[in-house]
Amino acid sequence: MTYYTFIDALGSDYKNNFVIYNLDNKKFNYDEPILNVNYGEKVKVDDLITAMLVFSANNAPEVLEQEYYRVKKENLVYRMNENAKLLGLNRTFYINSSGLTKNKNYNISTAYEQALLAYIILNKHRDILNYTSLHSFKFKNIIYPSTNKLLGRLKGVDGLKTGYTEEAGYCLIATLDATNSKGKGKPLRFISVVLGCETKDARFEDTKRILNYAIENYENYVITNKTNLEVQNKNYIGNKLIYTPKTDVAVLMKNNDNVEVSINLNSKLNRKIHKGDVIGKIVIKTSIDQIEVDAVAASDFSKKVFSIR
Repeated sequence: MTYYTFIDALGSDYKNNFVIYNLDNKKFNYDEPILNVNYGEKVKVDDLITAMLVFSANNAPEVLEQEYYRVKKENLVYRMNENAKLLGLNRTFYINSSGLTKNKNYNISTAYEQALLAYIILNKHRDILNYTSLHSFKFKNIIYPSTNKLLGRLKGVDGLKTGYTEEAGYCLIATLDATNSKGKGKPLRFISVVLGCETKDARFEDTKRILNYAIENYENYVITNKTNLEVQNKNYIGNKLIYTPKTDVAVLMKNNDNVEVSINLNSKLNRKIHKGDVIGKIVIKTSIDQIEVDAVAASDFSKKVFSIR
């Protein structure tokens, strides 16, 4: 949410700006991960974002929070909570931008709402994957490895974020691009969330089980705009209309699912239908998903002419 709120307000171009680091590093515990920046040093916003997302540097979001206030004259955490409301995250509340417990106060959320937030970010700010897919980050000749140990170990994983507090345990929001495996050439991405694991390794093992289950049991059902379908219609010469989806369409389905493909024809059709005319809506339904797409005529069709004697 820190990334979403910062980028949503200031824009992706702002990542190229520099800010002055004005935190006292002594405020962080010796075992807390922080980016090696000294007081008064110029640091690029993009480096702060990378540090925050790749290895959970706890000083990075605090600097971003200060910069946000300088530019927007608004508290970042306040805006994060307002965004949570706007996005329908009704059981999520933030006390800070780092996610850490402070003075026995803590950030709260649920697995479902973290999955929903991940889904929203991946749709609106997909370039977050440019950071979360990094196996490591080099800054001032120091290499900081990613905390997401599934990168490179489970094919398709390219994010998203680890987390830990004593109250929440070891957590991981992961995402896997299955476009080239079960997507049948069309975008397919799985998101998993595990919270409350007792060890670092447990969160990765649990996530692997969830994502492997998704890969083994779900896939895209694809109809391209080159696929000809037909519907019986006695009003037109040939007693049928041949149509195709206006665009390629992919519907999520369980393996070996029964797929229903039907068409809702427009209530009024022209006497002369030309190739490419929209004649209705194709409805593609599986046991877990349903999508509608415009149906266009695959060729010209003419109504029958009846004579009365």
